[in-house]
Amino acid sequence: MEQEKIAQAIAELGTCLEESFLADPEAVARFAGQIVAAFHRNGRLFLAGSGPLAAVAALIADRFLHRLAFERPQLPAFALGGGTPLLQSLGREGLQRQAGARQLRMLAANEDILLIFTDGSRDEGISELLQTGRQLGCTIVTVGPPREVPGEDLVDRRFGISCESPARLAEVALFFGQLLCELVEAELFGI
Repeated sequence: MEQEKIAQAIAELGTCLEESFLADPEAVARFAGQIVAAFHRNGRLFLAGSGPLAAVAALIADRFLHRLAFERPQLPAFALGGGTPLLQSLGREGLQRQAGARQLRMLAANEDILLIFTDGSRDEGISELLQTGRQLGCTIVTVGPPREVPGEDLVDRRFGISCESPARLAEVALFFGQLLCELVEAELFGI
């Protein structure tokens, strides 16, 4: 029974990865190229996520800041969402949805890229980020389920993840982010 569950989870993950990225692998490569070009223009990569995907966004930002596979200079990537004091302060006034947007407004410019990992649900914080990113002239890219989310008209590029399981969604989002980092590292450092 347990072996079947494990085999099923592995097969499901493989199917999600194939359906999500093998249809147009060049799109992922082009996006990595956009990030490299932004870094060359002193642009930055800002990452955010809805629900549990906020942790995925933070981990991917860490991979750009520290390293993925080898020692190299840090790359300008930042996870948005606010620390506990900011969230508590905004929460007292019912404004916690503004945490990421406030950070973005203070740090971002039109040379920057905003990458949002979304679970496809309505998220006021993500809506605020999308609007703020558009006002600042950021390139906005989302990664999430193929269903449309509020504010989708503000997005420049969308990578659909073809799976229904929240666990597989998080795993595929993490894979996407780490693959993106690998591609950017390869381009910048000739690996």
